[in-house]
Amino acid sequence: MSSVNDIRVDFSGPQYFTLTAIIVSSVLLVFFWYQRKYHNAAAWTKVYVSAVMPVNYLLSLLLSEVSAVVLQDGTRVAILRYWGWLATCPVLLLDIFSAMPLRKSGQAPVQALAAIILDQLMVICGVSAIIYGGAAKIALFTMGCLCGVCVYYLILSAFFKAYAQYPSEAKPWLAATAILFCGGWLLFPIAWVLGTEGFGIISPTLRLASARPTTPLQT
Repeated sequence: MSSVNDIRVDFSGPQYFTLTAIIVSSVLLVFFWYQRKYHNAAAWTKVYVSAVMPVNYLLSLLLSEVSAVVLQDGTRVAILRYWGWLATCPVLLLDIFSAMPLRKSGQAPVQALAAIILDQLMVICGVSAIIYGGAAKIALFTMGCLCGVCVYYLILSAFFKAYAQYPSEAKPWLAATAILFCGGWLLFPIAWVLGTEGFGIISPTLRLASARPTTPLQT
């Protein structure tokens, strides 16, 4: 187990990125908390996500035993980020659908619930695929991707319907939100395939992982 004396941070590129994410998340937390408390202008979902993310990043920065697990073949997996996704992605989806005009027709709660369930299944399949090899790994990852496609369908259909109802001055903000959200989430399966969970092309510290002669998909 790690002790206080064992906690040492050797800053490199990824560590500076994590530190930047902690600072940005903390600033957003203060901003959203202030807006909610004094102006009632921020939903609780924004405060929650902004509070969870810096804690997640801080643990990954300070506690290596918590932020990564070592499989039997010696592969290190940054498992903490999956915990963060399980804790924050459902709330992010709830926040998105609650802001859509679809809630007036009763469609938003149904679509939000379906998207949340599919999102959790997607992450669970991705985590399960980490500990398996061969065909089982590929099958679980494919199932996770299919769940992800369904999540994207629900989100994009909600965005398109909302875009038709939003005032013209708000449409650029809605379009930017859709691009950032959907584009950002595409990085997750790409990171899985390229990272130690998949082909092992990049290591958790973003360096080429060429030390192992075989990849996890070949086990």
